[in-house]
Amino acid sequence: MNQPEVSALQDEELQQLDQLLETYGDDDERMDLEMLDGFACALALAPAPVDLASQVDEVMGRAPAWQGGDEAVFTGLLARFQVRIAQRLAETGDPDDPASLERQMPLIAFPEDIDIDDLDEDDDPMAALPADFPAGLGWGIGFMAGVGLDEDGWDRWADADSRVAELLDQAMELTLCEAEQLQEIGDPDGELPSLDDRMSILAGLPALLGSVHGARPGGSRRH
Repeated sequence: MNQPEVSALQDEELQQLDQLLETYGDDDERMDLEMLDGFACALALAPAPVDLASQVDEVMGRAPAWQGGDEAVFTGLLARFQVRIAQRLAETGDPDDPASLERQMPLIAFPEDIDIDDLDEDDDPMAALPADFPAGLGWGIGFMAGVGLDEDGWDRWADADSRVAELLDQAMELTLCEAEQLQEIGDPDGELPSLDDRMSILAGLPALLGSVHGARPGGSRRH
């Protein structure tokens, strides 16, 4: 039986979710909305699916000390966030419909003084961003945190399916922002991804995520 369609969180609801993350999460360890999007995508795609609601401490970076009815509000928003992401992964986008493509894009944060939506159709969004802006960094970190909950399962899946291996490689590349990380992954002579590289990865994520979603046992994309 198909799950009923769940609407995306409205801007004010995303702001409320973000505020609860900030209020109850550890300042240094909690996820923001971009990281949460990546994390929820990984959980929705995982070889053995994980309920996002069971990972509140991971999301918050600690066990929250809830007050009043905030736990119920947070749990409700988190559940809708995950269900909507699962539906987003299952959608078949129309490459000729900008609105369709926008619905499939991960939630990526840009500098507060730049509103991509306010740019004119002919404007180059790349020109509005600092050359060293790590676009997609939080998403990649969140995704890989979700992968880390079942690293062996993801590794086995990646060995069996090149699409999964490509997704892991792309997500890992988004997490690279300091030269020391290249040393840690055994590639000291490598290069950090440029802004062009990052935007290219982000542009291709919807199709790649959808392909991996369809590759899950029993998985399929919805039209």
